[in-house]
Amino acid sequence: MRVNLPDEDDAQVQMAPLIDCVFLLLIFFLVATTIKKINRELPVTLPYSDAAVEVRQELNTLVLGLDRYGKLYVNSEPATTSQLFEKVRQAKQQNLPVRLDADQDTAWRHVIEVMEMCAIEGVRDVKFHTRREQAESK
Repeated sequence: MRVNLPDEDDAQVQMAPLIDCVFLLLIFFLVATTIKKINRELPVTLPYSDAAVEVRQELNTLVLGLDRYGKLYVNSEPATTSQLFEKVRQAKQQNLPVRLDADQDTAWRHVIEVMEMCAIEGVRDVKFHTRREQAESK
């Protein structure tokens, strides 16, 4: 005996949950790449110091950097002298701590120039970033 069953609708893929998943993945990758960009390191080899101690960095620290060629960085971004002056001025107004990361092969004249810029703007407490372990001889 033949049985006639009612025709069921064709099975369809629901698009709304699929679109939600795609947007969540998109947001995840946008946030992950932004965080990676913020935590980027300066291209410097810190000088060795027996007196170096591990100190937790405050979140609002202004980090000034000097690579081996004397190129300036402010918070890991390349900067000009005028940009450095402006950032140091803002740090002084907001009472932010200032840290100097200078490459071990940087000429002292570049370090002194940055220190003088800080002194001109009234920042007297500039901390130097060093490393504890001595590098292997080249």
